[in-house]
Amino acid sequence: MRRCQRKQDGLSLIELLVGAVILSIVTSMVIMGWVSLQNSYSSTVKGDEARSTARDAMERMRREIRAIQPSTGQNGITQAGASEIRFTTAFNDLGPTGAGRIRLTRYWYAYDSAKTPEQWCIYRQRDINDDGVFTGDPSTIIARNVVNGIVPSAESPTPVFQYFGADGAATTDLTKIATVQIRVITDLNPRRSPAYFDLMTTVQPRNLRPQ
Repeated sequence: MRRCQRKQDGLSLIELLVGAVILSIVTSMVIMGWVSLQNSYSSTVKGDEARSTARDAMERMRREIRAIQPSTGQNGITQAGASEIRFTTAFNDLGPTGAGRIRLTRYWYAYDSAKTPEQWCIYRQRDINDDGVFTGDPSTIIARNVVNGIVPSAESPTPVFQYFGADGAATTDLTKIATVQIRVITDLNPRRSPAYFDLMTTVQPRNLRPQ
């Protein structure tokens, strides 16, 4: 009597290897897509944060420069440079009597090609001990990755501050300044392909009386 042999179903070694290869390819594609999505999301979040920081810095400078208040017998702006402005103001400083305490304040842009973009910053400093200088007074970073120093080139940088008289002509004469133009260019994607965010505003200090 002949025995019936059952046919054995299953996968061959070659079929298993092919399946493993296909699975690894699909898994790699899924992982790469997830990583790409995460990087894209992270870049979007960082870009939004950088835009918000630049807008906040611009608004802070605009409001404080608008509130320039000359000391007795002095101009409200004491130094007018492309990368630095110094002025006196009582902005956000009511003083002990609440009448406002006028103090020397400055904003300046520090660019050094030997440093990283994160160190190209705009700073704010106030003469809190009223000695007429800023030695020992703390400074605050209000904007990072500021690329004015290399846009359009290092040989032709973009001024952070420009000054104009009542006639609209550019001037650095402290007695003639009627408006201050502020321009801040930040890199939203430092150390990678540049993505510049360009902000510009013009401020007319309320208490200046240009000659």
